[in-house]
Amino acid sequence: MRVTSNEAGHAFVEPDKREFHVQLCNITDIEQSFTLQTQATHLYGEISRTEKSDKVAAGRTIDVYFR
Repeated sequence: MRVTSNEAGHAFVEPDKREFHVQLCNITDIEQSFTLQTQATHLYGEISRTEKSDKVAAGRTIDVYFR
């Protein structure tokens, strides 16, 4: 798993929207299920959460975007 964003330190400045890119690589020979969760905290303490679930085919890599 590799997590990246366009902002250094994943620190987003308004009015820009937060966006994370997660790359998942299944190195096994069977399909794998996953659930990813994000949590972002605003400067003033407001917390936002997102969640995504899916599957990665055997030997494949997928990209998951959180916007």
